[in-house]
Amino acid sequence: MASFINTNVASLNAQNNLASSQGGLSQSLERLSSGLRINTAADDAAGLAISSRMSSQINGLTQAARNANDGISLAQTAGGALSSVAANLQTLRQLAVESANATNTSSDRQALNAEAQQLVNEIQNTANTTQFNGLNLLDGSFVAQQFQVGANANQTIAVSVQGATTNTLGNFGGASATTVGTAGAASAWTVANSIIINGTTIGASNATSAPGVSASSAAAKAAAINAQTTLTGVTATGFTTTDSAQGAVTGSATPVVAATANSATASGQLWINGVAVGSISAATTELGQIQNAANAINAVASQSGVTAIADATTGKLTLNAADGRDIQIATDTAADATTVLNATGLAADVFTPGSGTGIAANGNLLSTDTYTTQGGLFTGALTLNSSAAVNITATAAATNAVASAGLTGYSATLASLSTLDITSVTGSNAAINIVDAAINQINGQQANLGAIQNRFTSTISNLNTSSTNLSSARSRIEDTDYAAETANLAHYQILQQAGTAMLAQANSLPNSILTLLR
Repeated sequence: MASFINTNVASLNAQNNLASSQGGLSQSLERLSSGLRINTAADDAAGLAISSRMSSQINGLTQAARNANDGISLAQTAGGALSSVAANLQTLRQLAVESANATNTSSDRQALNAEAQQLVNEIQNTANTTQFNGLNLLDGSFVAQQFQVGANANQTIAVSVQGATTNTLGNFGGASATTVGTAGAASAWTVANSIIINGTTIGASNATSAPGVSASSAAAKAAAINAQTTLTGVTATGFTTTDSAQGAVTGSATPVVAATANSATASGQLWINGVAVGSISAATTELGQIQNAANAINAVASQSGVTAIADATTGKLTLNAADGRDIQIATDTAADATTVLNATGLAADVFTPGSGTGIAANGNLLSTDTYTTQGGLFTGALTLNSSAAVNITATAAATNAVASAGLTGYSATLASLSTLDITSVTGSNAAINIVDAAINQINGQQANLGAIQNRFTSTISNLNTSSTNLSSARSRIEDTDYAAETANLAHYQILQQAGTAMLAQANSLPNSILTLLR
């Protein structure tokens, strides 16, 4: 075998192998110290590209989860403020119910209204000042706001928070004018004589067997409107009221102001909606007299649908039908009309069961066929409730339908908390309806916010699951497998030690040539 001293091939081979083992050892040390299998693109070019895209996705999912958590916090902030509004609304309703009671004087109602207005102002203040990170939540401006809840573009949830300002809460429509104790009371609707509300034709109003619920009553018309609420978005309520200063004695033009003390009626002399009222006992004062009358009328209220209130402030006897049914006041005979007037202060038509006769405003007896006056009939008013403007028209074949409904004076301007006034019984009753509508709005909004929170919670769970799975996949690509890598480290350490030893041996091989030169 040839021997050379200028080129030590064995040493060169040992050097190459040692360099290779040193490179492997350095890579193992880097992977073990960093925890990453891929530290540079040279380690795994394709793996680096894939893991980089996964990192972007994971970071996006993590931020999206934080965004959704912010959404939950925002919804909780709005919900907490709405709970405060709801508590104030409950107090407002309590004040309105209290103010509607006949035992209150005018000054009492003024005091109750003052407290109510403070609550209204606080509700407005809550709507104006409730914020999240500087964003107003309850002033009506937070509409269709997009929450980024995904790692990629346009993966959003739109959230709207309904305003809770006093001019938007309630949204209760104004009532039409009430026809009281006059001839030509509002007529019924028929299929051919209908009105259209928000583009939907309202069917006929129909009488029921309940006393006072004629087809032309406010109660029947409210029922017809409410049958189409799902299409129109409009609900209706009826309310009928009359008092002893609104009518006149049948057969006389003398206004009725108050009952007469020491008056009494026998059972059956006064009829309310076809129901005989029991005897009314005499009292020593006018106020005591109307209280006795109220007691007798209220004793049959479950049958007639009509309640009575003796107002100590005005000295009036007020009759109310809460569902809007008609209030028909009648007496058995013409002679009874004066007795009823003295005992109650209420005007009455003469009604003789089975006789077929009546008495007109001028006192003349008329036959049933020609008797058209309604001196003792009091019809109610309709109140429409909607969260938006109400459009009322008539069908082409029924140009008088709106007038028949008693809605010719209806205003599309919606009453709200900002218009609330409980200084009168009428205003208090309207306030109850307004507050009820406001409570329904708040309840609906709180339910909506609760649903939004649940949706965000579900979204966060899904985002976290996706992030976990992606992180696991990325780990398999770029993280160091310590079991395998420590084995590689031991392998390269042995190779390095062996390579170093063999390099030393290879470097000493040329020394053998010296023996040839001796």
